[in-house]
Amino acid sequence: MKSMKKMSFLVLLLSAAALTGCGKTTTGKSVTNNYITNPSTNNGSGTNTGTGSSGTTYSFSTALPDLTIQGPGTNSLYWSSANNLPSYIDPNSFQADAKFAVRIKAFRVTGGTALANPSHAAKACSTFTTNNFTKMQVKLMLRKSGSSLGETQTLVADASTSAYSSVAEFTVPSGSSSPFILEVVEVLTDHRCKASSGKLYCPYADIPYNSGGPTECVGLKVEYATL
Repeated sequence: MKSMKKMSFLVLLLSAAALTGCGKTTTGKSVTNNYITNPSTNNGSGTNTGTGSSGTTYSFSTALPDLTIQGPGTNSLYWSSANNLPSYIDPNSFQADAKFAVRIKAFRVTGGTALANPSHAAKACSTFTTNNFTKMQVKLMLRKSGSSLGETQTLVADASTSAYSSVAEFTVPSGSSSPFILEVVEVLTDHRCKASSGKLYCPYADIPYNSGGPTECVGLKVEYATL
């Protein structure tokens, strides 16, 4: 009888230990994966008046310079606060304790030079294709300093109205005392989706690139706020 009681007690102990161990592992993975692989949300979660989904009204910084973007539209790093931050902006302004919010504005550019990206060097912008697009879809990533992965959010803006996009509210992971890194990792437009191009089925596609001369360019304004 005593041996049976001892056996039952050991089984209970082993079961409890297994459950406790699983709980710790699951929780750890959940926290990590929520930040690294959080799915994009189209057009953010707030309003185009600067209010977040929870009703928070943000005071956005307008200090970042306007960005002039060329193609291609996918798998490129167009801008990063780690490498392209002007000297007059304090990197510590990218620190956040609770929330990191971003909004964008799309506009048309008349000439100038587009930023270099991993596919193309800096290039002159065509003055004849300024009005060839109306809407822009931008994917942004917020990541920890020293990490190559982060949370992504997708925003949409209309160049014909000059209105702001909705607000993207990023998850702020705990345990980071360094400024976060904000990056523009994808820019798509409706250049190729207009009737004149014959591609009516796509809302957004990569920006056309002209290798022989001035190329298509679009303007992007990025504003951010932290809490």
